[in-house]
Amino acid sequence: MSEQVTPGVDDNPAAEWLKFGGLVFVLLAVIALTLLLRPLLFERMIPRALGLEQPAAQMESVESERAVSVETAGRLHVVQPGETLPSIASLYGVSVDELAAANRIVNPFRLRVGTDLVIPIPQR
Repeated sequence: MSEQVTPGVDDNPAAEWLKFGGLVFVLLAVIALTLLLRPLLFERMIPRALGLEQPAAQMESVESERAVSVETAGRLHVVQPGETLPSIASLYGVSVDELAAANRIVNPFRLRVGTDLVIPIPQR
C-alpha cells in the first residue's frame, strides 16, 4: 500500500514551531509599539485627523472668552469623576447643547475630570 501525503503539511515539527514563534514575536512587537505610541496616537494624531484639536492661537482666545463668559454666567463647575455633560446640564437646568457651546466642547465624550466648565444662563 502507498502512503497518503496531505499537501501543505510539513513533516518537520521544528519548522512549525519556528513559524509559530515568529508569529508570536511579531504580535508582541505590535502590542509593545502600540503601548509605547498610545499617547501620541490617541492624544495627538487621531484628534488631529478627526479635526478635534484646536490650534494654540485659538486656545488663547478661548481662554480670554471663557473669562468674559464666567463674568456673564457667574457660575463655574469643576467636573467630578462619573459626571457626564448631560448630568451636569441637568444639574444646572441648561441644555447639553448650551453647555457644550459655552465651553466650546467639540466631543462631549472627552470630558475630563477636573475641567472647569462655564455654566451658561439658561435660555428660556
